[in-house]
This record gives sequence, structure tokens and C-alpha cells, in this order.
Amino acid sequence: MGKSSKTARRATKSAAKPTPATPTTPPATPTTPAASAAAATAKAKAKSKAAGHSAATPAAPVTREQIAQRAYEIWLSKGRPTGLDQQNWHEAEMELHRVRR
Repeated sequence: MGKSSKTARRATKSAAKPTPATPTTPPATPTTPAASAAAATAKAKAKSKAAGHSAATPAAPVTREQIAQRAYEIWLSKGRPTGLDQQNWHEAEMELHRVRR
């Protein structure tokens, strides 16, 4: 066997190797329901962040001072009636907790 036949065999072996497939880019739109839901969630988070809402920071608990202030405002808006202080307090609590959610 001569030097040229070894070179020919090496060339044949290297030519027989398959070429690796080129990676494809992912589709521009989601194709599965899970991907669609994830895209919708990401879009909603971006919209919320643009509106000034922060998902990373949880809402601070409602304080007694905030409830008292809102109960006072409710009392004033009702014409300052007597005997409804507990109802006004409860209404203020419900409003403030609803807003925090």
C-alpha cells in the first residue's frame, strides 16, 4: 500500500461523515397552548409594569390608621350620622382589602 492510497482512504472517511444539522430558529408565534398561555402571561406582566404596577413587591398590609381614615370619609359622605361607626369601619376594611388584591 502506498502513501497515496492511505490519503485516498482518509479523504473517503472524512467525506462519509454526516454534517451536523444547523439549528433552526423557534417560530415567531407560540404553537402549543402552554406556550400561548406563557406568552399571554408575559404580555400581561409587561403591560402591568408599564402601568406602574410591581409584581415583585407585595402589597403592604392595611393599617388601622388607613381604615380609620377611610371610615371617617365614609361617615362624612353619609352626612355624619350617629350609630353607624362599626358599619363604617367594616365598610372601610372591605374597601381597602379589596383594593389591595
